[in-house]
Amino acid sequence: MGLGYVPQEPFRVDGQDPLFQRREYRGAARRRGVGNAAQSRARGEWGERIACRWYEQHGYVVVARNVRVGKGEIDFIATRQDVVVIGEVKARASEKFGSPAEAMTQHKQRTVRRAGVEWARANNIAYWQLRFDLVCIVGTRVEVLPNAF
Repeated sequence: MGLGYVPQEPFRVDGQDPLFQRREYRGAARRRGVGNAAQSRARGEWGERIACRWYEQHGYVVVARNVRVGKGEIDFIATRQDVVVIGEVKARASEKFGSPAEAMTQHKQRTVRRAGVEWARANNIAYWQLRFDLVCIVGTRVEVLPNAF
């Protein structure tokens, strides 16, 4: 039975780079200098306070904050007359990695919308009264996008 050609010399020469003929590990790049989860969470809470203050200054009454409904979370709920605002806040220190509005993906929109409808159903509120707003905060600049999604 023949084995084919079998070289006499070794495949790896002694003293050669240890990565030679070895599996490469290509996981996600390590995050350095980006910040930690506590800072991100603190910025998010700060952004929610700023957004709620903005709505109160413009005649709304903030009914609830950080409402967990099903698999989703609503950052704040505010009312004025017969309109109920379901608000999502995106706060960033800078636009270095894109605008906060870009972080509101279709999946996140769907999640917030489902949570808002479930909350409205549980509180006997008509669906036509709901409005979904996006509040973008970059540094100290606040931009409110009514009926964003």
